[in-house]
Amino acid sequence: MTSPPADRFARHLQLPEVGPAGQARLGAATALVVGAGGLGCAALPYLVSAGLGGVVVCDGDVVELPNLPRQVLYGDDDVGRAKAEAAVARLAPLNRACRLTAVSAPLDAHNARALVAAADVVVDATDNFAARYLLHDACFAQGRPLVSAAVHHDEGQLAVFRFDRAAAGPCWRCLWPQAPVGAAGQGDCRDQGILASVPGVLGAMQADQVLRVLLDASPLAQGQLMHVDLASPALWSTRWKAAADCVLCGVPKQASAAREGRVREQRPPFDPRAGAVADEETGWDELDAPAACLWVDSRSDGEQAADPVPAALAGLPIRSWRLFGADGPPSDRPCVVFCAHGIRSLALTRHWRAAGCDHVQSLRGGLVAQRRPRT
Repeated sequence: MTSPPADRFARHLQLPEVGPAGQARLGAATALVVGAGGLGCAALPYLVSAGLGGVVVCDGDVVELPNLPRQVLYGDDDVGRAKAEAAVARLAPLNRACRLTAVSAPLDAHNARALVAAADVVVDATDNFAARYLLHDACFAQGRPLVSAAVHHDEGQLAVFRFDRAAAGPCWRCLWPQAPVGAAGQGDCRDQGILASVPGVLGAMQADQVLRVLLDASPLAQGQLMHVDLASPALWSTRWKAAADCVLCGVPKQASAAREGRVREQRPPFDPRAGAVADEETGWDELDAPAACLWVDSRSDGEQAADPVPAALAGLPIRSWRLFGADGPPSDRPCVVFCAHGIRSLALTRHWRAAGCDHVQSLRGGLVAQRRPRT
């Protein structure tokens, strides 16, 4: 290594998990970052500055004024400019040796395969389920590691998929066979709101995991989902197992066909509850005795404080999901798990039912559905 790079990366070179060989490995790697919003703006500077040889930024949006509090690569003068181009312009002075490429187009079925195939590692910094699933399936098909994160209000989740190594899952589709659609499937900041610092924390964690993947320095395990609650604050992880009938990573013949088909063409909108077991969810009107159930709140502490439980649940025995851990609540009575929209509660329900808690169900539609007038 020549003298200037050795000076630049001196602190890296002191680490046993990096050293000259590891830094050279970073310099030979190219990362594809899909999404130059809050997550991408936080991850990108670290990837460029850490010495990656190439970074491709893919985003079809333009900078809007409400983006500026959390998308810190942009300023007032960038409003109306393509995000990918603006991001690359801001990143270039950080490390002139890094090859930067702007793709000012959304990820779709026509470009996903080529973009993923050209990368050594992929960062999912998207803000919608359609792009997230398309990118996930493309990485599976191309055998590329994927570092995925999502944020909501004051919390986030992070997962690493070593599709470059694992012959099977678990993958996202083992947990969520189909991508949610409609109101439950949007999940972006226009609909949900977000504290400016939250995507910054999760994006930095994504950059950390990208470096660990490239260096083989103890990244998150396959099937491990890291949860970050900045309102508490709290950090914990859960695990899920590969599903034998997963359309992507399950039965080999089905998986092989799915790899090709899902990347080759856009599918019609998915049913957000597709793949659910019949009794995984319940509605308020389906419960014979709501007061006899244990009600488990799967929301973050911040959400609970900002969004009080509706009158329909007042007086019912409600407990935080954190009281029960990975093994789930006791089986002495039926248990109903709820959240804002019924998405996170269904994921937690599936996790607990996989651990043997067949008495647990998710409240269909979450608290939002309970506030709508019943017809």
